[in-house]
Amino acid sequence: MKARLRFVAMAVAVCLAAAVPAPAAVDAAPQPASALLKAAETRAGVAGKNVLVLFHASWCGWCKRLEKYLQQPDVRQRIDASYEVVWLDALERPAQASLENPGASTLMTGWGSSGALPFMVVLSPGGDKLGDSGRIGFPATPAEIDAFLGLIRSTAPRLGRSDLDALRVRLQAR
Repeated sequence: MKARLRFVAMAVAVCLAAAVPAPAAVDAAPQPASALLKAAETRAGVAGKNVLVLFHASWCGWCKRLEKYLQQPDVRQRIDASYEVVWLDALERPAQASLENPGASTLMTGWGSSGALPFMVVLSPGGDKLGDSGRIGFPATPAEIDAFLGLIRSTAPRLGRSDLDALRVRLQAR
């Protein structure tokens, strides 16, 4: 009887071990910024949208605030209505350099960034620069909120006054 119980216990253990999923594979290296942009420009062209490129880094507290803001369902719905959004990791510290999208820092500099994060650029589906966030970073002050919404207003024709007002309210509510 003991042998039979031992056999059943062993069989159950083998079945359970086989049912446990394998550990997730190690994340692949980040895709090159140029490949991500090209894919977003293609999607934007098909959908009649522009491309919103957001540069961020793992150490950047203001970047995390921007990510949290843009992921709120009502904000995301409005942004997604007018943009194909691309997040590019840039300017990582040496210990996290493997997180960077190759070429992101070069693009950021080429589009006029002062080196501050977060940095936003809006492109047409053809890749032409329509505007950028300048030195705003996360729009926290009234002047920064006005500048951010000015960028959105000028590059997101699908968004009306009520949408911009709702985006403003969310920024002010933080």
